[in-house]
Amino acid sequence: MAAPTLVLCGDQDTVTGPEASQAIAGAVPKTAYVIVKDAGHLANQEQPGRFNAWVLSHLRITARIPE
Repeated sequence: MAAPTLVLCGDQDTVTGPEASQAIAGAVPKTAYVIVKDAGHLANQEQPGRFNAWVLSHLRITARIPE
């Protein structure tokens, strides 16, 4: 059974990039894919408020999913 997964990618990420991140998200069941605006590869450092909001939202939603 796959765990709920969150793939976050900065819209300016030139290391992994949005296309590759989307491919990763598409290959994993139960995955949410999010693009973080105005961020590169280190979205957690470049846009910590946006990054943290998405992570917290994902955790709140997935905590309610029965196994």
